[in-house]
Amino acid sequence: MKITLGFLFILGVAICSTWASCWWTGCQPRDWAVRGCSHYDQDERENQECRDDRGVEGNKYLCCPKGLGPPPGEEIGPTPPPTGEEFVSYEQFRDAVTKNGHPTPSHEQCRNFNSYARSQGKISDKVEAAMALAQMIHESDGLVAKKEYRCRDTQVSQ
Repeated sequence: MKITLGFLFILGVAICSTWASCWWTGCQPRDWAVRGCSHYDQDERENQECRDDRGVEGNKYLCCPKGLGPPPGEEIGPTPPPTGEEFVSYEQFRDAVTKNGHPTPSHEQCRNFNSYARSQGKISDKVEAAMALAQMIHESDGLVAKKEYRCRDTQVSQ
């Protein structure tokens, strides 16, 4: 199974599903090189100011497929409840993350993992999902890293 950096990046930003096929990104700090919805080939419908866990200011973005989504200013409902099609339950996700020394993840992060494992990672079963989660936690440091360590250490641009 090949896990792409794009898939890990998507999981890292904690994207959530909100309205039909529109979704909110996690907080994207202003010091990130790539921000907004265009990176995902999506239209940006709105944004909200936020602070990341370091206290750095940034924005969350409502991303919708080009030409779709609610009219600007229309109220967006809360993230829908789990559909029962999840690869891992919240308890399994939480245990995997916390037993590896990371803080307790949110329900939103678990929903994001399950949603994007299927749609972006092309993962089709629980075994592949477990492998992807292990890769993200152990190998890539995907829950913590914002940049490739080698690029950061050598000052080589990405």
